[in-house]
Amino acid sequence: MKHVSKRTPGKFDVLVKAKELAIYTIHITHNEKHFPKKYRFSIVKNLQDKAMYILDCLTMANELNPCGKDTFYPEIYERRKVYQKEAYAACRSLLTMIDIAVELFDIQVAGS
Repeated sequence: MKHVSKRTPGKFDVLVKAKELAIYTIHITHNEKHFPKKYRFSIVKNLQDKAMYILDCLTMANELNPCGKDTFYPEIYERRKVYQKEAYAACRSLLTMIDIAVELFDIQVAGS
């Protein structure tokens, strides 16, 4: 029998959004109209790797529960914060890479 979690993804569940970001990044970077093949192993790979890293960090943070039955574990809480900070920093880095790609490949951004 498969274990079914009682917790359901909320409207802004960060893991759901991180997974969507990773999938979207992979799909969009495979579009040769925006990302020529000669950049597949440099810029494209970096964008994809960073999006997957964000998902990995948030998954690791989510797996660490600092609250036991009757105890709070500060060392687990601190490790969880480290993963969250790594994910945040990776988001900022990904945004910078996207800015570079937009300029380098003259990608039209929706709403601009």
